[in-house]
Amino acid sequence: IYNQLQASFRNELQNYAQARVQIAVKDRNGNIWLLGYLRGLDLSAGESDSGTADGDRSGYSLTWTGMEIAPIASMSSANYALLIQ
Repeated sequence: IYNQLQASFRNELQNYAQARVQIAVKDRNGNIWLLGYLRGLDLSAGESDSGTADGDRSGYSLTWTGMEIAPIASMSSANYALLIQ
């Protein structure tokens, strides 16, 4: 879920939809996971919501699919830090 509607992000999504990607995720426990490590992920569905009331969410919900051989891979915080600079 990406909580902002922006034209620049929408344009990036068009590029993601044409390629297989790897996604690094930091969960609420501080663990970092690399999804799509060997075979990549495909953007298989997505929707945008603009909401109608002040408290409504405005953003994107994306669905990524992949067919990895092994479970998700853990990633070091040092490698993650390099990605988000």
